[in-house]
Amino acid sequence: MAGFLALLLLMASMPLNSIKARAGDWMESEEWMYILDEVHGIEGEECVELKKYTGEDTDIIIPAEIEGKKVTSINLFSSIGYNVERVTIPDNVRYIGKTTFGSCASLTSLAIGSGVTTIESDGFGLFRGCSSLESVTVDENNTVFDSREDCNAIIRTETNELFAGCKGTQVPDSVVSIGASAFWGCSGLESVVLPDNMESIGKFAFEGCSGLTELIIPDSVTSIGGRAFTN
Repeated sequence: MAGFLALLLLMASMPLNSIKARAGDWMESEEWMYILDEVHGIEGEECVELKKYTGEDTDIIIPAEIEGKKVTSINLFSSIGYNVERVTIPDNVRYIGKTTFGSCASLTSLAIGSGVTTIESDGFGLFRGCSSLESVTVDENNTVFDSREDCNAIIRTETNELFAGCKGTQVPDSVVSIGASAFWGCSGLESVVLPDNMESIGKFAFEGCSGLTELIIPDSVTSIGGRAFTN
């Protein structure tokens, strides 16, 4: 019993930052809540997965590090914030979770770094509810995604599929497919012209695009998924 009490007293006297965090434990910095990244982190290093933004800035630059640990994932419990206008993601981030930008009605600009290799979507569109978003760029050194020809969209480089778009998107001629839910809930989208070599339009691709008044589809399209144009 005496040994147990001594251990408790020793733990109580230890500074909080000397207690090693465990996977799944939520921690807090000045503007972020986060956990250790056990999935997308760098082997041999302690890395961070962001879970919630607690700051009030409207122009956010995702931190490259928090307390000496590299930020490698953004997997927010809820969206980054309804009042956020601009977001910049650094090169060391590898993963973006599906709810990160949902319903960010004030978001106008997003810049994605070269290190992002995985972007999740839950079938409701990465930018659902982002009615003001008009600028999307991917670093030219990214090997998985791109935003070629200043198209303001995220394209899967290997397959030439437009993965996620916004109201400012201009579909490049090299794109052959519109991915599932690519424009889901993009109420600010008004006009889309698909290129002549377009082959397919995924399910839910333009669902909820209540402001869409013009959509030009070429004869080359042979496959259109279910509810692609449901309002």
